[in-house]
Amino acid sequence: MTDTIGNGNEQRSLKQEIAIVAAQTKCLFDQNAEYRKSHKKEYCTIQNVADNKAPHVTEKATSDRKTIKPVRPLAPIRYRKKFGEWQVATDVSFAFPTTGDHRTLARAIREGISKDSPLGVYEIPVPLGEDSNKIDQELVTARSFEPFIVKLEEKAGLHEELVWRAWNTVTALPYSTLVGKMCPAEVMADSLADPTSYPQNTPYRTELCHCTLEPEDEDRHMREYNDDDALNDKISSGCDGIGTTPAPEGSMGSAVGRRANDGSGRTGGIGADSAGTTAAAD
Repeated sequence: MTDTIGNGNEQRSLKQEIAIVAAQTKCLFDQNAEYRKSHKKEYCTIQNVADNKAPHVTEKATSDRKTIKPVRPLAPIRYRKKFGEWQVATDVSFAFPTTGDHRTLARAIREGISKDSPLGVYEIPVPLGEDSNKIDQELVTARSFEPFIVKLEEKAGLHEELVWRAWNTVTALPYSTLVGKMCPAEVMADSLADPTSYPQNTPYRTELCHCTLEPEDEDRHMREYNDDDALNDKISSGCDGIGTTPAPEGSMGSAVGRRANDGSGRTGGIGADSAGTTAAAD
């Protein structure tokens, strides 16, 4: 009899706790929805930028790029077969590693991402205008801020300050989380929106330009160049295809690509099509 009463009390207590958690969760969702309505401009995600729904971010990025030194995000990616999704590595505050100092790209990857050699390093081709021999100066400036896509083995080790996250998690957060010491949030968001705006299920490895990494002992010569010259001298790229095997479909199946030359500088839509924003880790 006593055990039955005790079990009944425990069940009632558990139900009360569940009800409280459910009520709190609903309250948080309602508050979040209300916040988004009243702060539409502030609550803007990378996905919004990729979908051409945040022109103020693109405009601010265009302006800022004219006044700061080139900083290129490093986007470490891997494909997790277990989850059927692409993942990207950021630090705990969702900031991306960058390159823009006097280090070679190879050294920046080794010191900022992983000591394991990447499967490949890619960049986004610059779209040409009507005259293929001429590239708009604004595009040239934007190119010096475009991300490097660093593809790693599924089991590759990261530096301790980085963590793997589902790509959908990153694109669903306010772009303000991307602010860094060397780069304004708008510039970082505009740069990273490039890979998200590719058509769904595009085999990205046939679209990106492959970057050839020079030996790291070239670092000692970097001080002889300025930032722009060093970047151009140390990276050799070609857009003749990177592989014949399409990338597996997943939450980042089309989250690496290039910006279409549509005048506005961006295509609509985001490639990541998996639902949910739960960060995935080992």
